[in-house]
Amino acid sequence: MLRALAVLCFVLSQNSNLQAHNSPSSAVMLDFYRDRVGAELTLPLAELELSFKQPLLANPAEAFTKNQTALKDYIRIHVNPQTEDGRAWSVEVQNLELQTNQQPFDLVAHLTMTPPAGASVRKFIFNYSVINHEVMSHNA
Repeated sequence: MLRALAVLCFVLSQNSNLQAHNSPSSAVMLDFYRDRVGAELTLPLAELELSFKQPLLANPAEAFTKNQTALKDYIRIHVNPQTEDGRAWSVEVQNLELQTNQQPFDLVAHLTMTPPAGASVRKFIFNYSVINHEVMSHNA
Protein backbone atom coordinates (compact mmCIF):
# COMPACT_ATOMS: atom_id res chain seq x y z
CA MET A 1 0.00 0.00 0.00
CA LEU A 2 2.77 2.41 0.95
CA ARG A 3 4.67 1.55 -2.22
CA ALA A 4 1.56 2.24 -4.37
CA LEU A 5 1.13 5.61 -2.66
CA ALA A 6 4.79 6.47 -3.30
CA VAL A 7 4.42 5.54 -6.99
CA LEU A 8 1.27 7.66 -7.30
CA CYS A 9 3.01 10.65 -5.70
CA PHE A 10 5.95 10.25 -8.07
CA VAL A 11 3.70 10.06 -11.15
CA LEU A 12 1.71 13.10 -10.10
CA SER A 13 4.85 15.10 -9.36
CA GLN A 14 6.19 14.39 -12.86
CA ASN A 15 3.12 15.81 -14.62
CA SER A 16 2.96 19.48 -13.71
CA ASN A 17 0.30 20.16 -16.36
CA LEU A 18 -2.58 18.56 -14.48
CA GLN A 19 -5.29 21.20 -14.12
CA ALA A 20 -9.03 21.43 -13.82
CA HIS A 21 -10.87 22.65 -16.89
CA ASN A 22 -12.17 26.18 -16.99
CA SER A 23 -15.92 26.45 -16.83
CA PRO A 24 -17.64 29.26 -18.68
CA SER A 25 -18.95 32.14 -16.59
CA SER A 26 -22.28 33.91 -16.78
CA ALA A 27 -22.40 37.58 -17.62
CA VAL A 28 -24.83 40.11 -16.16
CA MET A 29 -25.22 43.51 -17.80
CA LEU A 30 -27.46 46.17 -16.25
CA ASP A 31 -29.04 49.19 -17.93
CA PHE A 32 -30.40 51.87 -15.61
CA TYR A 33 -33.51 53.83 -16.56
CA ARG A 34 -35.49 56.44 -14.66
CA ASP A 35 -38.03 53.94 -13.26
CA ARG A 36 -36.52 50.47 -13.81
CA VAL A 37 -33.38 48.46 -14.44
CA GLY A 38 -32.94 46.29 -17.52
CA ALA A 39 -30.78 43.19 -17.20
CA GLU A 40 -29.23 40.95 -19.79
CA LEU A 41 -28.04 37.60 -18.49
CA THR A 42 -25.77 35.42 -20.61
CA LEU A 43 -25.94 31.90 -19.22
CA PRO A 44 -23.73 29.07 -20.55
CA LEU A 45 -25.95 26.10 -21.43
CA ALA A 46 -23.56 23.49 -20.02
CA GLU A 47 -23.66 25.08 -16.58
CA LEU A 48 -27.36 25.93 -16.83
CA GLU A 49 -28.15 22.31 -17.63
CA LEU A 50 -26.55 21.25 -14.33
CA SER A 51 -28.55 23.70 -12.23
CA PHE A 52 -31.83 23.58 -14.18
CA LYS A 53 -31.69 19.76 -14.05
CA GLN A 54 -33.07 19.26 -17.57
CA PRO A 55 -31.11 18.22 -20.68
CA LEU A 56 -30.30 21.30 -22.75
CA LEU A 57 -27.15 20.50 -24.72
CA ALA A 58 -28.12 17.34 -26.64
CA ASN A 59 -30.60 19.29 -28.78
CA PRO A 60 -30.58 22.95 -27.68
CA ALA A 61 -33.32 24.18 -30.04
CA GLU A 62 -35.74 21.44 -29.03
CA ALA A 63 -34.92 21.81 -25.33
CA PHE A 64 -35.37 25.58 -25.58
CA THR A 65 -38.81 25.23 -27.19
CA LYS A 66 -39.90 22.57 -24.70
CA ASN A 67 -38.62 24.38 -21.58
CA GLN A 68 -39.04 28.07 -22.40
CA THR A 69 -41.73 28.77 -19.78
CA ALA A 70 -39.91 26.72 -17.13
CA LEU A 71 -36.64 28.51 -17.93
CA LYS A 72 -38.31 31.91 -17.51
CA ASP A 73 -39.75 30.79 -14.16
CA TYR A 74 -36.38 29.38 -13.06
CA ILE A 75 -34.57 32.63 -13.88
CA ARG A 76 -37.25 34.77 -12.21
CA ILE A 77 -37.02 32.69 -9.02
CA HIS A 78 -33.24 33.19 -8.87
CA VAL A 79 -33.09 36.94 -9.51
CA ASN A 80 -34.40 38.76 -6.43
CA PRO A 81 -33.38 42.40 -6.17
CA GLN A 82 -34.53 44.24 -3.08
CA THR A 83 -34.24 47.66 -1.55
CA GLU A 84 -31.73 48.29 1.18
CA ASP A 85 -34.59 48.06 3.71
CA GLY A 86 -35.66 44.64 2.36
CA ARG A 87 -38.60 45.46 0.06
CA ALA A 88 -38.78 43.22 -3.00
CA TRP A 89 -38.53 44.52 -6.55
CA SER A 90 -40.72 43.07 -9.28
CA VAL A 91 -38.88 40.99 -11.88
CA GLU A 92 -40.19 40.11 -15.31
CA VAL A 93 -38.36 37.94 -17.83
CA GLN A 94 -39.07 39.71 -21.11
CA ASN A 95 -37.59 37.17 -23.50
CA LEU A 96 -35.07 34.40 -23.94
CA GLU A 97 -32.73 33.84 -26.88
CA LEU A 98 -30.65 30.80 -27.69
CA GLN A 99 -27.12 31.53 -28.91
CA THR A 100 -25.62 28.51 -30.67
CA ASN A 101 -23.41 30.13 -33.33
CA GLN A 102 -20.26 29.78 -31.21
CA GLN A 103 -19.02 27.71 -28.29
CA PRO A 104 -19.95 27.76 -25.48
CA PHE A 105 -23.64 27.79 -26.31
CA ASP A 106 -25.54 30.33 -24.22
CA LEU A 107 -29.03 31.28 -23.19
CA VAL A 108 -29.49 35.06 -23.20
CA ALA A 109 -32.29 36.37 -20.97
CA HIS A 110 -33.63 39.93 -20.94
CA LEU A 111 -35.26 41.05 -17.70
CA THR A 112 -36.98 44.15 -16.40
CA MET A 113 -36.56 44.84 -12.69
CA THR A 114 -38.76 47.50 -11.14
CA PRO A 115 -38.32 48.87 -7.61
CA PRO A 116 -41.27 49.37 -5.26
CA ALA A 117 -42.89 52.82 -5.19
CA GLY A 118 -40.57 55.50 -3.84
CA ALA A 119 -37.41 53.39 -4.02
CA SER A 120 -34.34 54.41 -5.99
CA VAL A 121 -33.32 52.45 -9.07
CA ARG A 122 -29.68 53.15 -8.18
CA LYS A 123 -29.56 51.55 -4.73
CA PHE A 124 -30.50 47.92 -4.37
CA ILE A 125 -29.23 44.54 -3.29
CA PHE A 126 -28.94 42.28 -6.32
CA ASN A 127 -29.72 38.81 -4.96
CA TYR A 128 -28.67 36.57 -7.84
CA SER A 129 -28.35 32.79 -7.77
CA VAL A 130 -28.95 31.60 -11.36
CA ILE A 131 -26.73 28.53 -11.83
CA ASN A 132 -24.50 29.15 -8.79
CA HIS A 133 -27.12 27.94 -6.32
CA GLU A 134 -26.32 24.43 -7.65
CA VAL A 135 -22.90 24.83 -9.29
CA MET A 136 -20.90 26.40 -6.49
CA SER A 137 -17.81 26.99 -8.63
CA HIS A 138 -19.78 29.00 -11.20
CA ASN A 139 -19.01 32.72 -11.55
CA ALA A 140 -21.27 35.50 -12.73
